[in-house]
Amino acid sequence: MELTILNGVSDKEIHEKIDYFSFLCGISTEELQDFKAENIKTGNQYIVAYFDAEGLLSIRREMVYLLQIHCPLIVVTTKNHDLTDFPLYIRGFCSNLQYPFSYHAFCRDLENYIDKQLWTNRVKVYGQLRVDKGNRQVSLGNEIVNLKGYDYEIFLMLVEHMGSVISREVINETLPSRTRHSYRNVDTHIKCIRKLFGTEEVIQCVRSVGYCILPEVFYKKGREAVN
Repeated sequence: MELTILNGVSDKEIHEKIDYFSFLCGISTEELQDFKAENIKTGNQYIVAYFDAEGLLSIRREMVYLLQIHCPLIVVTTKNHDLTDFPLYIRGFCSNLQYPFSYHAFCRDLENYIDKQLWTNRVKVYGQLRVDKGNRQVSLGNEIVNLKGYDYEIFLMLVEHMGSVISREVINETLPSRTRHSYRNVDTHIKCIRKLFGTEEVIQCVRSVGYCILPEVFYKKGREAVN
């Protein structure tokens, strides 16, 4: 199941931060203006809704629906405008996340509201890239990327640590012991993955260190980024 965060924060900087951190978590976001209770996608689940003061005051009808589906409402506050500035009726059903916050703090906060099994088994969404671990399937847009065997395992490792360089030694450990005598096998799998995506840009090589997938390859660019 895909998980979706409703981003109703009006402040541009905070809004972008939530979008980007959600992306790194493999969770899609939806803009408040696109949210309509009658058009909920099947197979998709709203897990958290973020708002600031301005955003929260603009969703009276939507707020009722979000409460009906038990979607937690999180008010993003700042040092100059905390939750005590809101009316008591809002404080009664909203939680608080103070800005600025780090990626790790954002993830910890999410874990408080999401069932562990749902979090573990989710279909990860990175822009137009979808990683369905349950079915071992990767797709980009409407097309399935035919990653199999160790190509899939290596790509999964890189995408789940997006932005971090994974050494050849660590990647090599995903391969059968009989093929670990040379890092050349790792390079061969990377070459195959790039070929399946149609570009070398999908995986970056950091000379003498290892490989990584840069977030900007998929973030808000989808298929255009790998063509």
